[in-house]
Amino acid sequence: MGFVRNMLNWTVMRLAWLAADIFGWRAATAVFPVVLRNKVAIVTGANVGLGLETTKGLLQQGATVIMACRSMDKAKSACEDILRDPRNAGPLGNAAKRLIPMHLDLEDFATIKDFVQDFRALQLNGLHLLVNNAGAHLPFHKQVDCGFNRVIASNYFGHFWLTQLLLEDLKASAPSRIINMASVAEQLSMLALYTTKIHWDDLRGRHLPDSGERPYTISKVYILMESRELARRLEGTGVDVIAVHPGIANSTWFLKSDPRYLFAWLVDRTRALLGDWVGVGQSVETGAISTIYASIAPELTGITSSIESYGIWDSICRSLFGGRLRYYGPSYLMLRLLQNWNNTGRCYPLTPWVYNKAACKRLFEGTQELIKEVEMELAQPNKGFTRVQGTASNGMARSA
Repeated sequence: MGFVRNMLNWTVMRLAWLAADIFGWRAATAVFPVVLRNKVAIVTGANVGLGLETTKGLLQQGATVIMACRSMDKAKSACEDILRDPRNAGPLGNAAKRLIPMHLDLEDFATIKDFVQDFRALQLNGLHLLVNNAGAHLPFHKQVDCGFNRVIASNYFGHFWLTQLLLEDLKASAPSRIINMASVAEQLSMLALYTTKIHWDDLRGRHLPDSGERPYTISKVYILMESRELARRLEGTGVDVIAVHPGIANSTWFLKSDPRYLFAWLVDRTRALLGDWVGVGQSVETGAISTIYASIAPELTGITSSIESYGIWDSICRSLFGGRLRYYGPSYLMLRLLQNWNNTGRCYPLTPWVYNKAACKRLFEGTQELIKEVEMELAQPNKGFTRVQGTASNGMARSA
């Protein structure tokens, strides 16, 4: 009877997630019990797009959600929008007390430490979920804090540093999870050419001539490599590391991308010709499914942190590639045939760097050393946050 019950539960949940591909994430969470009761989650870039939908989903599942946002005005406005819909409170209710906006600018590295200090000062019930969602996509080009390319800073380095600072909180609250936002960019033919070589002597991206497709693709490959190595280092701690991608989602980052880049220009021209009603990919309600699934699915507990082997193939992969990489989102075949179907499907990156154990370790340790360098630079007078071109608001695109 136990086997039959488990199979029935599995079948119902799979059907619910498939229904979500059509109707949005609420179709799946409607059949879930409240799995995040008394849990604490941090979502970066939570005020708009995929981050906003993720925040709604976690709040509905009972979590206390820290909305880590660059603009507090926009964060507070997003809070008001969330609270206006009673469905977001879920069965626990009391949503207003479980939604906390806080300031975090991943381009201004000093705010990362401030955010962590402010979070700990809240003295909440630990930290069970860190969703590294925020990011920049094709913004106006400039270097930001400590000479970083802004896309590398927002998408990769800022989140890496934030994760390192919060690791002890996550370990103390285990079982817990880290969700990293990757992208289908590493799969897309021409864009894959951007990652044939890693500039190990310039992880800040100073050599990059713009903030376009090249640094975006590089940053997402870095995230996948870091996810694998971090998963290896966290085996036995109860902290799982899961990468996700939203497929091609009609998020606000398309609208905020700088039209001087080819991809952004094509989207801009399509909208100009056919109207704003024309979507680019799936809606944010379905685009956020992979992130919400990775955050709440009970079958993923221990998926990367378990020290026990899941079989011969698992042992072989860990020996060859390092840590377990668990990566979920619309399958790449489905992206071509049935756009964005099966948002909870298992994905396998095509870029060879993600399967290079030594390279993943080198990137991770190189970024750790970079944190030390940046800390020293920020401690010097008149160093650190330097805007080379543009302003903080020019062309920003949050929520990757």
